[in-house]
Amino acid sequence: MRSPYILYKRSAGKKRPTYYVGFWSAAHGAYRDRTSVQTLMESLGERAVGLTATSRASADRVVQLWLEAGSPSKRGDTWWGYLESFWGRDGEYASRKRNSGRKMSNAYADGALSTLRRFVKSYLERVGRLTMTISQVDADFVETMLLWLQSDKEVSPRQLNEIRQYCSVAMGEAKRLGKIARNPVRDVIKFVEPKRRRIIFTPTEFDAFFSALYHPTNYIASEFPAPVALPTLPDEYTADPRVVVCNLLGATTGLRLGECLGLKIDRLHSETVNSVRYDWVELDNEASNWTEADGHHGAKSDSAGDVPVPQPVADAIRLLYDSNPYQNGWVFWSTRRNRPMLGRYVASAYNEACRSIGIDDQERKRRQLGFHAWRHFYASMMKKTGTALVQGALRHTNPETTEIYTHLTVEERRALSQHASSLVPKAKG
Repeated sequence: MRSPYILYKRSAGKKRPTYYVGFWSAAHGAYRDRTSVQTLMESLGERAVGLTATSRASADRVVQLWLEAGSPSKRGDTWWGYLESFWGRDGEYASRKRNSGRKMSNAYADGALSTLRRFVKSYLERVGRLTMTISQVDADFVETMLLWLQSDKEVSPRQLNEIRQYCSVAMGEAKRLGKIARNPVRDVIKFVEPKRRRIIFTPTEFDAFFSALYHPTNYIASEFPAPVALPTLPDEYTADPRVVVCNLLGATTGLRLGECLGLKIDRLHSETVNSVRYDWVELDNEASNWTEADGHHGAKSDSAGDVPVPQPVADAIRLLYDSNPYQNGWVFWSTRRNRPMLGRYVASAYNEACRSIGIDDQERKRRQLGFHAWRHFYASMMKKTGTALVQGALRHTNPETTEIYTHLTVEERRALSQHASSLVPKAKG
């Protein structure tokens, strides 16, 4: 006889692995309705005192108590259980999207679930409604929750709208599946978000930033064994060359951080046309991006294509790879040979360089300065050169801009590369 549930472990960083339960779904012929044992314990309250989600025997007892109490075996019967299942990596929604060939990155799903746990689950626990069913949720309840988060937790309008969106997408799917008659979250009015203007580096700040980045005092030793002088710079400018080149690449191409970290040397190409060399990075839908959650995966959305790279930066990339001790393909390698360096390592160096040029953390956040700001810097500088091809080079998903990009000629790509070369900071003598 088939067991009504299965138990399995899932790691959580340095913490002890915790158990999850999957309930049998006759409709799907598989164990599809999954939740954490910890969630069941919270619903059981005092009946689960002394039990734990990190022991198999204890976890098994929790599930038995849950079933003996007549609690629903499907997580979707409780609102929080449904939300947690919906946004889980192994959830029915994610599986359906993958099976249909549509993308939903683990990073996006993890971010949604983390936000909902932090705000929605904590609110449900506070008001004692963690076991409320999905059919009990109405617009008034969701609106009251969001207004409380705004007033008591000082959650920003932007994040409140994100929470609303995560809930609405899940409830919309519940309606489609016939779990509820209508999606109540759609009746919740969006919060007005104040317009935020990203203030990019000025040319003076740009030069100062790279001078600071090259400086020995800003070297970070957590991954790289010793400072290495970037071959194209004077000897006195010593730093982790991977951080320097990664920022140069972002600033002069508009590549996202994940696209820089995911770069392998065989994706950097070169061609000489009429005695003039031009270089480009090839992005595809298979393995052009790197995130901690998804590993090496395809380019974001439909932004695959060729990205022009200034010759000085292309030369720096090749010189950098020559110093890769593992020669494993990664341009921005790590001591762990099957992956590139950490994104937070680059971000830490970026933030420290900002501080050293007088942009403290508060000011940096106000101006929305981070690695992604290079994309805006690149767009702004390219527009100043008079080129009309910058939207195409940035590979936006808007069909019109995509149409522009797919028709870039060799000459146009070379022109973009030459324009971008003017952005490369000159080494100070």
